[in-house]
Amino acid sequence: MNHCKKYFMIPFTIFSILSVFYSIANIGGQTLSPWLGPLLVSTPFILFMIIHMSKTIARTSDKLWPIIIFSIIGLLFSLYFIGSQQLPFLLSAIGLFGNLLYIFWYSMNDRPENKLLEIGSFLPNFTLKTVEGHILTSNYIKTSPALILIYRGNWCPLCMKQIDEIANISERLEKAGIAIYLLGAQSLADTNKIALKYKDKPMQFLHDPEYRALIELNLLHIGGKPKGMAWVDNDTAYPTVLFTAKDGEILWSDQSPNYRIRPEPSIFLELINSFKHRKNEMLQAVAHP
Repeated sequence: MNHCKKYFMIPFTIFSILSVFYSIANIGGQTLSPWLGPLLVSTPFILFMIIHMSKTIARTSDKLWPIIIFSIIGLLFSLYFIGSQQLPFLLSAIGLFGNLLYIFWYSMNDRPENKLLEIGSFLPNFTLKTVEGHILTSNYIKTSPALILIYRGNWCPLCMKQIDEIANISERLEKAGIAIYLLGAQSLADTNKIALKYKDKPMQFLHDPEYRALIELNLLHIGGKPKGMAWVDNDTAYPTVLFTAKDGEILWSDQSPNYRIRPEPSIFLELINSFKHRKNEMLQAVAHP
């Protein structure tokens, strides 16, 4: 069933847009019309997608209750008029079903359990490349505390906004001695585009040829991109954020099962204190063995 996800997003979005315009055309000047049903069902989803694609949000609520509530109201409204017209009810029912599929099915990553990246584990060995073409290994990442963001790609609006949030606090993280690494499941050309945008920020964008590192980290999401996005291939990465110590130990790990749920940037700033506390403990252990 999960392999069907790549065929869902674009067709359902097109259906919702057509449903809105067709409903508006049929309402005309009527005060009460059965076509208000599918309009109430589909409009909130379209508005949400517009906000989604605007790259102004990095996360959403889990259940998206406004969409659910308006969908139910719209279905009930069209049901009231079902005796006179059945098509508005049919479009409302399809819209409600599609909205629920998006919220409770499509949004879920269905990511496998990944014990490699649990708190207390150590970064496994992997190799990446910088945008300049230099090889960078996990051993290099272990030379300092690090924030590691694995994002889906430039095509993902939530990922782009999340990167922007990290860029806004990157100097504070750098001042605390924390290096920032960002890895996307995309081509070198696409990685270069976003790296140029943040060239003045202390962040290292990395390229993963043939997704070798993502495979090593068990973070490759096979067929995770919507079908119809011709400019990208079908595979992507499971969105993940890691905080690691100087020796590569994972001190904090976010592996949300929902691609719309992302950690707040304030969490990253709070974790700075965790690094300082850990550093003090290590210094005390050395001074008083």
